[in-house]
Amino acid sequence: MFSDPGDAGDFRVMPCVVRRGGRVRKTIKVVGTNLAQQVVPGQITVGKALALHPVENFVTDLFEACLLSSARTGACAALALDLLAGDCVASPSWVRGGWVSTARSTRRRRGRSAK
Repeated sequence: MFSDPGDAGDFRVMPCVVRRGGRVRKTIKVVGTNLAQQVVPGQITVGKALALHPVENFVTDLFEACLLSSARTGACAALALDLLAGDCVASPSWVRGGWVSTARSTRRRRGRSAK
């Protein structure tokens, strides 16, 4: 991680190699923290992610780094919801023009199913 002076934020270069069996996946993520948000407003993470050829290391694909951050945030939210909900089951319901979640417990209490 490299810091910019003052309140400019920082930028990072993050290589990753994943080996599983005979397969290899190589990526590099180059991102910055966009505190100023003047040229790219509304986006705190800016940058690119590069996929590399597993043997010859040339760039095969390029995509927006913010997509990785969004996917990570979504995955964390899903895991947190699962952990916090415990044994409750949530089912969405349409109420007054919007979707709401109604939770009901699936835990058995005193030998009976919860209603």
